[in-house]
Amino acid sequence: MAPSEEDILTNFLVLPSSLPTIISLEKFRELFPKRYRSHPQVRALYRELQYIRLNDLNRVRENIEHEKKRGLRQIQEAKRAYASSGKVSSLSVEDRIEVDIDHQLFGQTDHSKVTAEDLHTFSSLLADMETACAALEQEIEATKTNIAQSLEKITGVVSDLSDLRYGKMSRTSGGSNNLVNDTVDGLKQLEKLCRPDGPA
Repeated sequence: MAPSEEDILTNFLVLPSSLPTIISLEKFRELFPKRYRSHPQVRALYRELQYIRLNDLNRVRENIEHEKKRGLRQIQEAKRAYASSGKVSSLSVEDRIEVDIDHQLFGQTDHSKVTAEDLHTFSSLLADMETACAALEQEIEATKTNIAQSLEKITGVVSDLSDLRYGKMSRTSGGSNNLVNDTVDGLKQLEKLCRPDGPA
């Protein structure tokens, strides 16, 4: 059986977090200069820190218990919502996300409403998987095409700017002012192409 949420939280947040587990009294003494290590106040300080840590752990335990009760309330609310309308619209967005995660991890809790028509057969599952694969392949091809087109445009702009750098402008300009404008336009086009939200 998988560990419960309470077990996971307790094992990771409470059990390894007591002060003696983190640092022993002897190691704590070593943090002080040698002449103060045997001072009785060092032991008193350690006990005070241990007491504070214990209070913190008690608050963590209370929060774990509160989270466990909250989870049970969410499940009950989801069952009531499904029973009344088949939807979880009465839950808050955060609670709906939690319920969706639970359904994905542990499956639907109410299997009594599932009919044979709701389930996939081998042939229907295979057909849906083939359709999904074909859609993914089309999306991959479209993405490759977009990448190739963007790369071609970027290469063209970089080539034009390279020609400008070495004084081999392919088109004859009407003057230095036009050359400056062409350069600025080329740089703006390059910047636009290189942005993630640029043209496809």
